[in-house]
Amino acid sequence: MALFGLSKEEKAYRDFFKKTGIQITDEPIREKNEALAEEIEDLFYKSRSNPRKAIPRLEKIIKKHPHIPSLKNYLFASLTLSGQTLKAKKVLEDTLKKHPKYIFGITNTILNLKTKKELKAQEHLLGTPKDIREIEGYDKPIHISPFKQYQAAVAHFEAYMDNEPEAIKRLETLIDLKVEKEFLDEVAQRIALYRITKMGENLEKMQAGRITSNSKQTVFLEESDTPPKLNHPQLEFFYQKSLSSFSEENFELLESLPKETFVIDLENILEDSIRRWKEFRMEDYDESRHEFMIHALFWIGDLKPKESLKKVLNLLRMGEEFIDYWMADWYEDFFYPTLYYLGESQLDQLKDFILEDNIYPYYRLRASDVVAQIAMHQPHRRDEVIKWFQSVFDFLLKNPKNKSLIDTNFIGFLIGDVIDFRGIELLNTIEQLNEKGWIHKSIQGDFEEIKKLLQKPFHESEIKPLPLNIREFYNKEYNKRKIASPPLSEKDQQFFDQLKNPSKGEELVLKKYSEIFSSAFSDPSFKDDIEDIPFLDYEDDYDTPETFVRTKKKVGRNDPCPCGSGKKYKKCCLNK
Repeated sequence: MALFGLSKEEKAYRDFFKKTGIQITDEPIREKNEALAEEIEDLFYKSRSNPRKAIPRLEKIIKKHPHIPSLKNYLFASLTLSGQTLKAKKVLEDTLKKHPKYIFGITNTILNLKTKKELKAQEHLLGTPKDIREIEGYDKPIHISPFKQYQAAVAHFEAYMDNEPEAIKRLETLIDLKVEKEFLDEVAQRIALYRITKMGENLEKMQAGRITSNSKQTVFLEESDTPPKLNHPQLEFFYQKSLSSFSEENFELLESLPKETFVIDLENILEDSIRRWKEFRMEDYDESRHEFMIHALFWIGDLKPKESLKKVLNLLRMGEEFIDYWMADWYEDFFYPTLYYLGESQLDQLKDFILEDNIYPYYRLRASDVVAQIAMHQPHRRDEVIKWFQSVFDFLLKNPKNKSLIDTNFIGFLIGDVIDFRGIELLNTIEQLNEKGWIHKSIQGDFEEIKKLLQKPFHESEIKPLPLNIREFYNKEYNKRKIASPPLSEKDQQFFDQLKNPSKGEELVLKKYSEIFSSAFSDPSFKDDIEDIPFLDYEDDYDTPETFVRTKKKVGRNDPCPCGSGKKYKKCCLNK
């Protein structure tokens, strides 16, 4: 019955002792001299609330009581919070030298190091194995205050050693011990900050050796400030209906229209998005009024007028801002069926488009995506597809100095299209691209990895299904015909299972990661360096000041994700 009188922390300490044999206590540790104990307690609070005023008092009392390391720790904190970092560093070094087993001297030393080399040099301070009892001793209870600081320091160390699982394990120990939320957030934030730092390093590596082509709008039509005159006035409801509000009555009405004049109207509606672009771009996007171009794109895809291919490609020639306004991240899905149906018999036009100067590199890939899919939907045309990619690669190799064409991201994802249909016949040419330094391993891996991927058995999950009628363009039912991907390897499965069902520690780190990452990328004034606040050896709860991170470069949504997954950023870490 006595157990019902235990606090949640005491129950956690009891369970932890049963599990590990480590006895944790939160009983206050005070100096026997009551007056000195009260002064030390007062200085603890002063070192945080008014650090500049606390400094002279701390320096004076340390001279009288040099054997009390906690006073030196408060002085270190006061100096740090006052911006006197050099003095703080000297105090910390002196503390560690004179009190080598003082946990807060050890932990503050570790927590203030930010490079793998520095941390590795001080690893011995944490003991072997990294168990606080190696420092505090195995024969006495350990106060929760130094214990949690020690766990935080080890988590920091392990994160920088690229051993995140162990860092998160230390965090989860603190979660199990019911440590206060503020402290847990601080530990999780340190792990998250390193994760972002690592991502920044990956981004820097990605930038190294990357070649970016010039891109700009390449098609210009006569501007207009009025809607086009249509042969079929009923098509005006394209300007009044979103994709989701299209009704069966609307389908039946349009299906009865004569194809020739219907196609002329559809092309004019496509071009209206270009001719009135200056007007539209000033408006907030409204699905009920601004999805007219996508309606037209869908109906052209269903009617399959081959002569409309150029006008569809002209939309992609308008550039990134244009497509982003009208389609955002769905442009690949919107363009694929229509380009396939119009382009599958006009590969020369697709090749001319993909090799044009100044086309945004990711829009070029809409053409290569179609051609790669032809090899899978129509296997008898495989040789034709191989020749198409060969001629594209040959043109790139013959024009290495064309700054409006050569782009390592474009080439990397172009090779990805070849991998989709296992175009092993192109391996020698891909090797030539690699010798040019045009294959960046952040996309498909290095040449050896690409070689292995090309040699893997083809799987039907690479085939993108196509809509069989206009209704499927709208309801996307055709996507249900996509074959499921093959089972993941055991290692990959474990990784994705962890992402789907994160542990308590990983969930907290992901939360902090998301908060920091979102702020860093969305707020242009977010420029402060990481500011570490020293941990203090006092058993009461305290608030941890907010910390900040500076990021050097923004990742584009269509760039390779800096986490190193090989996916585009928007398909990977953008929403984490």
